[in-house]
Amino acid sequence: MRTPPYRLIESFLSFATAPNMVEAARRLEMSQPALTHHLKLFQTYFPRPVFTQVGRRKVLTDFGIDLQEMLQDRFGVLRRDLIEIQQRVQNPQDVVVRIGGRSEILKYLAPRLTFPGTLIFISMDGKKGVQGLIDRDFDIAISNHLEKASQLISRKFLTDRWALVAPKNWRLSGRVIESAHLEMLAQKPFLAYKETDRMVLRLYGFFDLHTAGPRHAKIIEDWGALTDLVAADQAWAIVPDRFAIGRPNLSVLEIPEEILPPTDFFLLYRKEISAMPWWNSLRKQLNSDVSR
Repeated sequence: MRTPPYRLIESFLSFATAPNMVEAARRLEMSQPALTHHLKLFQTYFPRPVFTQVGRRKVLTDFGIDLQEMLQDRFGVLRRDLIEIQQRVQNPQDVVVRIGGRSEILKYLAPRLTFPGTLIFISMDGKKGVQGLIDRDFDIAISNHLEKASQLISRKFLTDRWALVAPKNWRLSGRVIESAHLEMLAQKPFLAYKETDRMVLRLYGFFDLHTAGPRHAKIIEDWGALTDLVAADQAWAIVPDRFAIGRPNLSVLEIPEEILPPTDFFLLYRKEISAMPWWNSLRKQLNSDVSR
């Protein structure tokens, strides 16, 4: 069954409630010929006459009056809802934006973002970012996984380069990691992000050190918490270098990219997000204040 579109219903109700065609067209901000054309199109959706002529005036038939009574209240509610939605989208203070990402990314991001609306940060596994956007669990996702992201917009967000961190009082000398550092640290407790920490295995393998590697004192899937424990003199760790910046109580050694390649994170979002009036402001802030 064919149903008339919103614009034709709006024209019909304006005609039905206005004292004449001139006023109905004015309310709709259209010409009288355009309104007449809309009414003709509206009639094509019904098998019974909606309009009749009384002299030179077009008026509603009994069927048209019944239509007006059925549509008036429902259309009014729909129109109010649409206006409210438009106002929410237009006004950033009424916007709620859901951002999904790994917990340590969100902790890094949250204090650096200001937004007049509400930002909801949702912790997730990086691999779930794309599907979460497709399922509309998030509006924006930050992930280092781009599988199945062809229907989304992706922009490079930040790059994690790796550093070895240890308590300052361990007095590690130099700026870049060397085999001597690892030989000394092999006897020290180590904090790992995963139970099988491939990064530390790759590090020892690169320098061809035939050792079992360090003892895992603790395993914590949170770079920030892990770095805090290093700063508290508990152990050493390999972390993204941004977590070591501005920490005077840490010894920090760069790990060259040929040993541990950087990890790129991407800002992912659906195409309709980029059309939102508030998006450019948030995007610029993400690009300039957060990513590097």
